Amino acid sequence: TASKSAVKTVSNRPPIALFTDDATNADVDELIRFDASGSYDPDGFILNYFWDFGDGNNATMCVILDHSFAQNGEYLVTLTLTDDDGTSSSASATMTVKGSSGWPLYLIAGTALGIAGLTGAVIYIIFRRKRKTASETSAPENKPFITLYVPRSLFVGYEKLTKAADNSVVLRRT
Repeated sequence: TASKSAVKTVSNRPPIALFTDDATNADVDELIRFDASGSYDPDGFILNYFWDFGDGNNATMCVILDHSFAQNGEYLVTLTLTDDDGTSSSASATMTVKGSSGWPLYLIAGTALGIAGLTGAVIYIIFRRKRKTASETSAPENKPFITLYVPRSLFVGYEKLTKAADNSVVLRRT
C-alpha cells in the first residue's frame, strides 16, 4: 500500500491591540480611563495586557484601568498584548498633560498673598475639576475672584478651606 503525507503550515496571527482614553489632553493628577476592551486575537485569546504609561509606571492584566500623570509633558502610552501562542503586538498614543499639581504658592495657611488692594475684602476662590469659561463662575457679580483648577482628591482632609456644594470656597483676607 502506498501512503501519502502532507504538511500543513498553520501560521499564528498576532493579537490586535486597540485602546481608547477619555482625555487625550489632560491636567496633572487628573484620572484618565484607559480601555482596551476592543482588543482581540483573531485565532485564539489574549493572555496578557501590559500598559506602559511613559512616566515610569506600568500595569499588567488590566483591560480597563485609570491612571494619572504627576507632571506636565507628553507621554507615550503603549499597550502590549501577548496571545496564547506567545505572539505580541502593541498600540501607542501620545498623552499631553498640562497644568500644575497641588495648591498654588500664593495660598498659605488660609491667607491670600500678593493680591494688592484687597485688604479686608472677601476673595471668592472657585475650585473646579474641569475648566469652564470666565462667565460660568459662581462668585457674586463685581466681586474679586480667583479660579483654581485642582484635583478633587486635594479637598479630602484639608480643613482650612470649606468647600460648598457648588465647589466654591470663601476666603477672608485680614
